[in-house]
Amino acid sequence: MSLKIALLTRSSRPSGAQMAWRLLQAGHQLTVFVEKRSRAITGGRKGRLILTLIKLGPGFLFGRLAETFKIRTHFYLRKWLGQRFRSPVFWSIEELALHYALRMYWVADHNGQDAQRLLEEMKPDIGVLTNTRRIRAPILAIPRLGFFNLHLSALPLYAGLDSIFWALYHGEKEIGVTVHAVVPELDRGAIVLQRKIPVHFLDTEESLYDRALWLGTALMARAVKQIEEGNAQFVPQDETKASYFSWPSALDRARLRKRQKAEKAQAGKETSRVLHIITRMTRGGAQENTLATVAYLKKLGYDVLLITGPSWSREGEILTQALEEGLPVMILTELVREIRPVSDVKALCKLIRYIKGARVSLVHTHTSKAGLLGRLAAMLCKVPLIIHTPHGHIFHSYFSPPKEKIFLLLERLAAAWCHALIALTESEKNEHLAVQVGTTDMWHVIPSGVNEKKFTEFSGETLRQLRHKLGIPEQAKIVAFVGRFAPVKGPRFFVEAMPPILKEYSRAHFLMVGDGEDLSFLEQRVMDLGVSAHVSWAGQTEQVAPYFALMDMLVVPSLNEGMGRVIVEAGFYAKPVIGSKVGGIPDIIEHHQTGWLVTPRNEQEIARAVLCLLADEAKGRRLGAALEAKVLAEYTEDCMVRKIESLYCKLNHENYR
Repeated sequence: MSLKIALLTRSSRPSGAQMAWRLLQAGHQLTVFVEKRSRAITGGRKGRLILTLIKLGPGFLFGRLAETFKIRTHFYLRKWLGQRFRSPVFWSIEELALHYALRMYWVADHNGQDAQRLLEEMKPDIGVLTNTRRIRAPILAIPRLGFFNLHLSALPLYAGLDSIFWALYHGEKEIGVTVHAVVPELDRGAIVLQRKIPVHFLDTEESLYDRALWLGTALMARAVKQIEEGNAQFVPQDETKASYFSWPSALDRARLRKRQKAEKAQAGKETSRVLHIITRMTRGGAQENTLATVAYLKKLGYDVLLITGPSWSREGEILTQALEEGLPVMILTELVREIRPVSDVKALCKLIRYIKGARVSLVHTHTSKAGLLGRLAAMLCKVPLIIHTPHGHIFHSYFSPPKEKIFLLLERLAAAWCHALIALTESEKNEHLAVQVGTTDMWHVIPSGVNEKKFTEFSGETLRQLRHKLGIPEQAKIVAFVGRFAPVKGPRFFVEAMPPILKEYSRAHFLMVGDGEDLSFLEQRVMDLGVSAHVSWAGQTEQVAPYFALMDMLVVPSLNEGMGRVIVEAGFYAKPVIGSKVGGIPDIIEHHQTGWLVTPRNEQEIARAVLCLLADEAKGRRLGAALEAKVLAEYTEDCMVRKIESLYCKLNHENYR
């Protein structure tokens, strides 16, 4: 059973929502104690507003008021519009409670008698703090394993208030994120986890806060897991290096703004830069390819920056990985996947400002939404080189026909702003050319690469333990689906194929790895078909390699697919793959040569293919071995990033000759 966690936070601030979301995603039992702080600036005391204005300056005050307005607006839009408000981001704990079944208590003071009584009744295992005042010793003593706090600095440096500001003020080249045990002395408890975040040329206090909060909440969830498993390490702080700061004055803020303006002006004259722009860094082929490319370019010495939107997702995210690897990232909160005109205009204006704020020589955009906004901003700023990788297309199976026609017209227009377009497969290139997106000379085929080093061998004992954990019988043959549970990925057709497969082959067992908006529907459909005893749900996982090693075959029933990254991953373990005859899948799967192709939306063909491979294991081994040889030769991450960098050099040479 997971730990019982008490989260102490304040209302109307983003940190509480993000921390609660992280802990819920990790599967913990969460109770939230919210201190009523709707008047975040004034604190409810008469005259406090004027004192704040005088001491901290109008910029700070108006910034907080603007943030409060945005947070409350977002809350009421979600409350009034319900499911029609499709934003994946939650800006306050109140807003998160509209979507998640949170157990919440509102208290006047976290140190008050009501809060103490409620906590004693709950008997939490762990307490977590974010955006709170100093907590008194009697409250700290209640959780069995203590309280833990997220502090946005590299403790023992910059304890106290506004730590990111003071790090920038003192010219630090990186800031810190620390999860530490809470003791009565402010920010002085033993460190459990700590990471550093580099400061780049576009950074402000707000942009660093967004990154630090994202990484910090991920670290808190990891720290809780380590504490639960009994392997957390507690490192005492070095008091000789400790520093403490309070609120900066209006004069302090003015000095920092003046210095940053001068530094940015000088930086823009010295260096040419490469920007990669993508809507979100959730777990998926487009995102993992983008991350690998940015990391490779940084290793080669490019001054590269990744601009991405919020990455809240049930399917998992890799933004945390990018931050932990020290990659230069900017989180653009207005850059969202959904169509939201106001946010889209704001995102476009910020992209233009970012591109103008530095000497950008190349903008490389990814996926549809980021591709449209990023290419428009780059074109308006007259960037010398503009490249776009669509990672598939959205011309069918994603939206209604009218929307698809609009996106097609926009893609044709945006292609004219590009110097090059990258397709993952020849089929993807030809599909775009068939609908007049780009010209033949603009398109370059660079297959999506997968890091084969992540797909290592697993011992028989490890796989037996995984099989037991999933409840799969020892003699069962495992037929798997790995991916996002969304209509475009076609998992429902795999589910519909289960009964006819079991009718002919009773030892078949079906493994579903992933998460997504169709999860509830699929679970219910499995029950309605009477096959739930033969289906295991693995959920979302960061480590998919063991599941590929365990399965006997993979089914990829997509309706639209740029390439099919999971096919490559299955190939590393020489597993036979059954895939839909759509998009770039036929470029990897040659029918009866490197796999088995089926008609999309056809559960009967899926069932026949599965039964054939279950009956003829030798054929399955031949198909798997042939697929393995193909992916190792053409679809590795190293091969992909070298081709992309080579294209950059070629285009640069052509542009300046």
